[in-house]
Amino acid sequence: MRNGLWCVSIVDMSDTSWHTHLQNLVEYSRNQNVNVMFVRGCDDAYDVDNQTIEINNNRTIKNQVYILLHELGHHKIITSRKFAKKFARLNTEQLARNLSKSILELEEEVVAWHIGEDIAEQLDIPIDKTYQVLKSKCLKTYVDWIASKKRTNQ
Repeated sequence: MRNGLWCVSIVDMSDTSWHTHLQNLVEYSRNQNVNVMFVRGCDDAYDVDNQTIEINNNRTIKNQVYILLHELGHHKIITSRKFAKKFARLNTEQLARNLSKSILELEEEVVAWHIGEDIAEQLDIPIDKTYQVLKSKCLKTYVDWIASKKRTNQ
């Protein structure tokens, strides 16, 4: 969606319920004052300053739903007093080149996935093996990144 317009394509009817979940999730995002943009080939991300989530629309509809849940988890972390205080240290220069910053970033990623699961439950979006595999793959990239940073800092 760009400028509030949905791009329509021919889809398999089995995706219909996932399109509905996606539409409901975009509406939920709007109610949280978060703009959602679907961009071909982008890195999925939450832009804190602009309160915008970009989702790669090359992904399957189901994976777009799951990634949007995760990115909304980041929004909830940042807007929650409980988590904002905990993860605020990520932006301090003291931790800039520190392994503990990397561990905190991994922890934030895990928490964002869990919050995404809570949002899914609220909105009756099913969480299945596809979600768990996607979550594991994404978290593994962070674990690999931390491991590579540790090797280069030794």
